[in-house]
Amino acid sequence: MIETHIHPDAALSDAQQQITPARLHELIQNLEPRLPSPIDAMSIAQLKNWRDEIDRLNDEILVLLKERLHYSSMIGELKKEKNVSIFQPERWKTILDEMNRRGIDLNINDGFIRNLFIQIHDESVRIQAEIINREEKNVS
Repeated sequence: MIETHIHPDAALSDAQQQITPARLHELIQNLEPRLPSPIDAMSIAQLKNWRDEIDRLNDEILVLLKERLHYSSMIGELKKEKNVSIFQPERWKTILDEMNRRGIDLNINDGFIRNLFIQIHDESVRIQAEIINREEKNVS
């Protein structure tokens, strides 16, 4: 959805999302129609091969995530045993900085890398908190 207003700053709703009619016209002029699917059998076969490869890689990613979360769980057990805080800010900063650096070296968008590892880290923290809370509930 695109909203347009002759004076976007004066719009009564969503002023920051409004564009001028001239900008809307420019956008429409620059639209390029896309076909809903590949046009030939060769393209369809190539697309299928690439999608099959993506599916295979997705499976590998899930296996690696499972393994990583297993180690997070083991770390949670150790932190509980040694009464160590779950969140380790220095370690988190090191991981995020290193993954951003490696991602940039691999020409992967740094925002994507940051968001991905925030999600992975959040799940690791959740797992460790669950371990600690489970252990504490068993004691009481």
